[in-house]
Amino acid sequence: MIHVASDTGDDVFVRVATAGEWRKTIDHLLETYRTIDFGWAEAIALATDALSPRLVQVRVRWSLQDRARQPLYEFDALYTLARHTETFRITAIAHNEIPQYRRYLGKAGRGKREEGSAERGTGKA
Repeated sequence: MIHVASDTGDDVFVRVATAGEWRKTIDHLLETYRTIDFGWAEAIALATDALSPRLVQVRVRWSLQDRARQPLYEFDALYTLARHTETFRITAIAHNEIPQYRRYLGKAGRGKREEGSAERGTGKA
């Protein structure tokens, strides 16, 4: 299971996703990125905080670019990782991508059709 907290720009939506639900969320994310000609994601800032040897929080500032390497938008994400065995796994994600995506759509002159795709990770489609 993974906890996802999404800032929608108007509210914060929190949900718990099973592995199957999470896979659908990732598939939806990839489809959303295809609609904006996504090509690259680059971590432009990274900070970690080890709470214990088995719990770590990571803050990443992501820069998304299109296939021509032109900037699309940036957003922040916080990841909580837990180590149950030798491998760390993401147990929680918090992000502010949805308002950034919507802002990009507005600047790019795209319609409401794509905006609904921004609801990924919120359970809204």
